[in-house]
Amino acid sequence: MDVSASYGIQNINKNYDMVNVEDYVTLSREAFTNANFTPNQFINALFDENNPANLLGSDTYTRDWQDAAVVDNAKVQDYNISISGGNAKSNYMVGAGYADQENAVYYNRFKRYSLSINSDHKITDWLKMGETFRVIYSTQDNETSANDLGAFVAPWQPLYDTSENGLLGYARTNRTINNSNQS
Repeated sequence: MDVSASYGIQNINKNYDMVNVEDYVTLSREAFTNANFTPNQFINALFDENNPANLLGSDTYTRDWQDAAVVDNAKVQDYNISISGGNAKSNYMVGAGYADQENAVYYNRFKRYSLSINSDHKITDWLKMGETFRVIYSTQDNETSANDLGAFVAPWQPLYDTSENGLLGYARTNRTINNSNQS
């Protein structure tokens, strides 16, 4: 019989300096100029100090996204057991495993359950037959999805959705301007 077990934690140990809303606006304007890019009406609204959709007037940015996104002491664990045996004509192995891993950035969790069975049988001196079965079931729990958040989020985005429908959690990375949803 073979048994293995491991348990650990993972952490993000480095934060990067991020721009604030004012610096983001300045850098975006500079990028537009350097690229000879003429912003459309929605982008203009974001950078126009006289427009209510102006980013500099945002009061929703209250915390650092990195601090909110990092999961402290995210668990990683893996457990396996197998039994094997046989004789000169036949051998077998049966094994099972469980793995559980939390992501260290934006909470999500991956779990895997596995079962394996195989055996070999020597029918004659020149013929050997066997089979192998492996079944794996895995799940992933998300508070967020890849469409909701990226690794880098614009600094004016609110950290949490406090919408009318009562949803709480990370906000989506989009903004409504003049009744039009802008991603």
